[in-house]
Amino acid sequence: MGLGRREFVRLMSVAMAGIVVDPLAVVSVNDNFYINRKLGLMFEKPQDWGFIHIQDFGELKEKQILSNIEPEEKDEFWEVIGGPACMFTKYHEETPENKGLFSPTVQFFVNHKSEFDDMQYDSFEEFIELSKGSVSEILKNFKIVEKKRPYERDGCKFYEYFATYDFEHVELNGTLEVNLNVLIAEHNNYYYFINLHDSQAQKQIATNEFRAFKQSLKLI
Repeated sequence: MGLGRREFVRLMSVAMAGIVVDPLAVVSVNDNFYINRKLGLMFEKPQDWGFIHIQDFGELKEKQILSNIEPEEKDEFWEVIGGPACMFTKYHEETPENKGLFSPTVQFFVNHKSEFDDMQYDSFEEFIELSKGSVSEILKNFKIVEKKRPYERDGCKFYEYFATYDFEHVELNGTLEVNLNVLIAEHNNYYYFINLHDSQAQKQIATNEFRAFKQSLKLI
C-alpha cells in the first residue's frame, strides 16, 4: 500500500529543497536525505554518517568471515544474495584510528518476490521464518532476543526483531558480539530487508540514531 503519492512528493520537495533534481534520476541524495523513486523509498540518515558506494561493497564483504560458508563457496553465496540497494555507516572514512573498530551500519536489501519462486511457503509470515533460518546458518551464534508485534507504517505491515551474533572479520582478533535489528516489509511486489548493526562490546551503540532513522523511513 504505502504512503500516498501526493504526500510522498510533498515530503520529497522538502527534502530536496535548495538543489536541482534530475527528474529522470532514480536516486536523489541531499545531505542526509535519500530518495529512491524506483523502490518508493525515502529516509534521513544520521548526521555525519556516510553512504557507502555500492561498488565498494565488494571489498567490504570480502573481509567479513561467514559461518558455515566455505571460502570457495563465498562468491556463489554473494551472487545469490546480491548487494545492498543502499548502505550507510558511522565511520565511513578509511582512517588509521578507525582500523579494527566496528562501525554501526544500516543496510537495505530489496528483492523482487520472483527471486524466491523456488522456495516453498504459503504466507509472508512463513517466508520471514524461513529467512530467519537462513540467517542463523550464515551468522555465527545467531540468536533472536526479542520479536516485536507486527505494526503498520504508511499502510505497510512491518515485522521487526532483535538478535545478536558473533562478527568475524580479517581485521579483528577473534570474534565480536554484535547487535542486529531487522525490519522486514512486503511492498510493491518486493521484500524489503533493513538490517541495523551496532555493538555493545566495543561501546559502538547507535540506539538513538537508529530510532530517528526508523521514524524518518517512508514507503510509497
